[in-house]
Formats: sequence, structure tokens, C-alpha cells
Amino acid sequence: MSYWSNNGTDTGKVKQQIDAEFARIDKLMSIYRDDSVISQFNQQQINTYQTVGSELVRLIEQSRLISHASQGCYDLTVKPLFDLWGFKANQFNQPSAEQIHTVLLSTCMRHLGTTAPDKAAKAVTNLTVDVSSIAQGYTVERLSVILQNNGIQHFMAEIGGELLTQGHKRICHLSA
Repeated sequence: MSYWSNNGTDTGKVKQQIDAEFARIDKLMSIYRDDSVISQFNQQQINTYQTVGSELVRLIEQSRLISHASQGCYDLTVKPLFDLWGFKANQFNQPSAEQIHTVLLSTCMRHLGTTAPDKAAKAVTNLTVDVSSIAQGYTVERLSVILQNNGIQHFMAEIGGELLTQGHKRICHLSA
């Protein structure tokens, strides 16, 4: 995160707000935390609507539009296929056709339902939802709002290659 401001911005306050927002979004969307909302949703073996929060529902519905526009090429539920092939462990695994078929039965955006404003449900119990592909861009947007709310109009916010810039370059680094 880099920004420039000549209005006497309290850097410590901005850093605290950014750190708090990172922590909040991580607790909501991280698939690497067993206690995150998305991980808790994924661990449930029921197919009834569960409260996941309005932010996750909005991201799921935005993802559904992208999935539809890409004719299903974009899909929040394909993580089990990545794991099957060994991408999670960085070790190649040649799955059998039967293993692939079995995993494919529990993937597809059509198995993921939402109801406004804050509930989601799985049509198959072992469906896994991973919002990582959209969460980084969402986080960048949320951090830019914090900067703007603090009167910062010149910044570059970047997370994992997702980038948002505004204004022009004069840099004061903020470590986050």
C-alpha cells in the first residue's frame, strides 16, 4: 500500500484501520482458517440455508454473474479439483477418471444457493466454496475506501496482483 497526502493524515490511525479491515475480511473469507465464516460454511454437511453475511452473499452473486458470462469457466466451487490434482500440496497427483467424476458431482455454481440478504446453502453436502479469486479485488476496494475516508486521494493499493490506483504519485509507504 502506497499513498501520498499533504493534509496531515494520521498514518498510525490509517494503518490501524487497514489492519482491522484485513483481519475482518480474513475472518470472513479465508479458506486457510478453520474459524472463518466461509470455512465454517464449507464444513457444514447440511443443505439448509446458513447465515454467512451479506458481503459473502454479494460476492457469491457477483461470481454467479461472472460464471454465467463465462459459460461456467469461472466457478467458486472447483477447489476440490485443484486438491485432487495435488495443487494444494504442490505435489502432482494423477487422479483416475472415477476420482475426477466423483469430485465433479460436488462442484458447480448451480449447487450453491443464496437468499437475500445474508444466507447461503449447498445443494450437495460436500460442496466447497472458495472466494479467494474474488476476495483479493474486493479487499483492495475496501482498503481504498478506508484511504478515501481518511482524506487520502493519491494511492496505490495492491494485494496478490489486484491493483487499484487513484491520483498521482508521491509516495509515503504504509506497511500492512
